[in-house]
Amino acid sequence: MSTDLKALWNSSEETLVSPDLDKLKSESTNTLTRIKKILSIEYWLNLILSPIFILLLIWQDQWWLAVFQASISIAYFFYYTVLIKKIKHFDYSQNVVESLKSTYRYLRFYLLHYKALMWGLFPVGGSVTFIWGIYLGYTEAGGKDIFTNYKIWLVFIGTLLLASGLGWLINKFVNLLYGNKINRLKKQIEDFEKN
Repeated sequence: MSTDLKALWNSSEETLVSPDLDKLKSESTNTLTRIKKILSIEYWLNLILSPIFILLLIWQDQWWLAVFQASISIAYFFYYTVLIKKIKHFDYSQNVVESLKSTYRYLRFYLLHYKALMWGLFPVGGSVTFIWGIYLGYTEAGGKDIFTNYKIWLVFIGTLLLASGLGWLINKFVNLLYGNKINRLKKQIEDFEKN
């Protein structure tokens, strides 16, 4: 990863003439390393925490949730392993621009899935579960006409507003972790293609 892109680029058949060559060199050598580091930290945290969470579900006799969590975790670990290997074994000896483009497309695809999963699990899934719990609790307690009770509607609206705020925070957090670095990689590709 610490290979000097400037030397590789200059030794290739094409020549790079750019006033920002030093900037490109410094950004290119660090971007993929930073992404790999963040992915590795997240991978190991989940590798440690997922079994604990699964054991906690088993201990509470929630077997179907434990099986569901285990299957999600296995898919997650496989996906992360492939992604980390792709970045770790980035081939600087080939066409640098094409290799960067391929890595960028892969990371962009990952980022979209990550955001969709985070939105689905926390704001949307949490809201639906919470609203369903309110509905069940209200009807089991003998409540009638849930749709005309303005207090219940206030809880529903508050839940949706809270979920939207949480979704916005998740989006910002994911962009902070990955999005800015992936956009930096895209800019580097565009700079390489211009020259």
